[in-house]
Amino acid sequence: MERIRKLNWYQKLLIIVLIAMIGFFTVLYQQTISRSGFRYRDEILVLLPKEITGVSYQQIYSGQINGQSAVFTVSSDRTVLFVCGNRAYGPYRFHADDSARPDREGMREMATGMEIYLDDQLLFRGGAMKTSEGQYWLFNEDGSVADSGVLPGSNGKYGDWRDGDGIMHAMEEPSLADVAALMLGPKIEHDGSWGMWFLGCLLAAATIVFILYAETIFRWSLAFLIRRPEEAEPSDWELTSRYLYWTAMAAITALVFTVGLKMG
Repeated sequence: MERIRKLNWYQKLLIIVLIAMIGFFTVLYQQTISRSGFRYRDEILVLLPKEITGVSYQQIYSGQINGQSAVFTVSSDRTVLFVCGNRAYGPYRFHADDSARPDREGMREMATGMEIYLDDQLLFRGGAMKTSEGQYWLFNEDGSVADSGVLPGSNGKYGDWRDGDGIMHAMEEPSLADVAALMLGPKIEHDGSWGMWFLGCLLAAATIVFILYAETIFRWSLAFLIRRPEEAEPSDWELTSRYLYWTAMAAITALVFTVGLKMG
């Protein structure tokens, strides 16, 4: 306590800010990481508890896309319905068919054969292969690459997109790859990385130590350079550089915490 009382107002303020930062981001990380579900258009649609009615069930993924309510409903009758805002897409109907698998080396054994319908219209017939990252690639029955999802534009944002046939679709409309993933079991993801949270806490703790033991660290570093370092007095530049260093470390800590929230 004596060491803390000797600190000036700025040093005390930095310590308070760093401690508050650890507490604030700990709560925020807990809330963010607990929101796990299907990543869609770079947003997490939270996986809700399965709704079971008799022998049938519904798996629901709910969230927001561009400020609009977005809900995927996957039913046990192998249909997918997507509602975003006041627009509904589907229901898409899934039919497993081994004969639809592309007759190419590797695909015949590894791909899941399927057909996807929109009402009675056949949208896709072929196979889906799951990558090591948990994503699905679609291949037509003849082995050619089918619609494998929607990619963000050059600005990193999602917008209206054009499929392989040149047909324009609204940004929120699911692709065949999205539908196939929901049918087959999507990769469950979340935002936030506990590793980055730990790094942020480590940086905050280290900065607090540097503030509390500034004089001890200063004289310890001089012990390798001069005799009687306990008699040395820090220059004005040394004192100024300490404040610049502490402030920079606090800013870097906040940045690490913030970036980690977006990492999955």
